Amino acid sequence: VLMLDRQTLQRCCEEASDVGVVKICNYNCPGQIVISGEKSKVEAAVAELKAQGLRKVIMLNVAGAFHSRLMREAGEKLAAVLAQADLKLPEIPVYHNFTADTAKSVAELESNLTNQVAGSVRWEDCVRRAAEAGADTVIEFGPGAVLTGLVRRTASEMKLININSAASLDAVALD
Repeated sequence: VLMLDRQTLQRCCEEASDVGVVKICNYNCPGQIVISGEKSKVEAAVAELKAQGLRKVIMLNVAGAFHSRLMREAGEKLAAVLAQADLKLPEIPVYHNFTADTAKSVAELESNLTNQVAGSVRWEDCVRRAAEAGADTVIEFGPGAVLTGLVRRTASEMKLININSAASLDAVALD
């Protein structure tokens, strides 16, 4: 959903999910929010948004209702695996999708990892918190530039670097 505020979209999702599931699953950047849930409920929310005059709604072709409560069972399975793992807090700050903050304990780290499976991705909030904490550069590894594009719309003052090939890595190393 493009060019709509969080509160209006949240109300629309609540109205569309009276019986089923549809919720905000990704807060990507200002003006770009993704919803997820049961297909019929997502379609109902999209129809309502269009009826209200919103024209910037794109249905994404995805394999599941990611970051909605329909993924709760997957999160529970992850929790069982994490309970057996020897987790440690990262030495550098890592902002978690679920809370848009860093974990202060291993228990909180485990909880965040478990909950983010069915919880909303708060990418915009993560970027803002990292910038507030002094981060000034974002490096995106892999094909494309989706994340750096979202950062540009959220914190335009940040330096953005894309590493998608050996040549691009060499170019950065020369800077």
